[in-house]
Amino acid sequence: MGNKINIKSIDIVIINHNNFEATKNCIISVKKISSETINILVVDNNSNDGSVEKLRATFPDIEIIRNSDNLGYAYAVNRGFGSSKSEIVIISNNDVLYLPNSISNLVEPFHRQENIAVIGPQQIYPEGKWQYSYGTFPGIKTALRDMFFINYLSHLIKKIQWKLKISSKELKEVEYIDGAVMAIKRSAFLDVNGFDEDYFFYTEEADFCFRLKKRGWKILFNPNSLVIHERGGSTSKMGLNTKNVNMFINSKLLFCQKHLHLTETKLFIKIEIMHHFVLSKLFILLDLLTKGKVGFLNQKKLIFSNLYEGWRNVKL
Repeated sequence: MGNKINIKSIDIVIINHNNFEATKNCIISVKKISSETINILVVDNNSNDGSVEKLRATFPDIEIIRNSDNLGYAYAVNRGFGSSKSEIVIISNNDVLYLPNSISNLVEPFHRQENIAVIGPQQIYPEGKWQYSYGTFPGIKTALRDMFFINYLSHLIKKIQWKLKISSKELKEVEYIDGAVMAIKRSAFLDVNGFDEDYFFYTEEADFCFRLKKRGWKILFNPNSLVIHERGGSTSKMGLNTKNVNMFINSKLLFCQKHLHLTETKLFIKIEIMHHFVLSKLFILLDLLTKGKVGFLNQKKLIFSNLYEGWRNVKL
């Protein structure tokens, strides 16, 4: 650890599950902007929609790893990384489109800075709007920032800066990079034994970055790299599905149990219950005042009510 590297080739590992079209579009976007030095691997999490067969027919030059069971995102990442060979490996959701220079800009800091483990890009929605691309670890600090709307205001400011085209272009050291796109140095990945497969989906990237930072590695956000992320598994969509809500909450609890003291975990849960109780009641009231005529208010009411019930039912 600590030496700057000379990048000669890059592997990109794309995780697929029952979404051939998204994966196809992701691969096409990579091929449009990349040279022969980018190797594409697809890890398929036991799709039953013919994804593997279609991908093999459409892209005979890429490597496809087919899992016989869907054992989660972290497992798929580790399997893909294990088959990769380059010093820099990009882990990618399949609902990502790579824009011109996004990959070369993304990995460029590896050339000149020491001890970088992970670099993430600026993500945007398909219509060009700003999207969060990094975050803070689960715990009391993050819960309080949510409770007092500090994170909300921070995101609002970033959205305004993005719209006005005055966003900072400086590299920024952050706690963790959103898992949709992560450029990872091989030696760092091996240093912490990769992703923790106890996580099925959600929070695995935060756990990975937490363990890296404990080992002295840097996690960087690079706004000079721009990718489009459909964000099909967003918190908003997740919040309408009780099964996904429970998976989301359980992943946060797993992180707390692995890395925080029991007292902090209990306080974190209490703050989350209070936070989502307040939000659920607020949107219930707003929905009543508008007589249910504003669709997004009804959606928010359901999301925060589901999250409140999920946190309230947590048992340690």
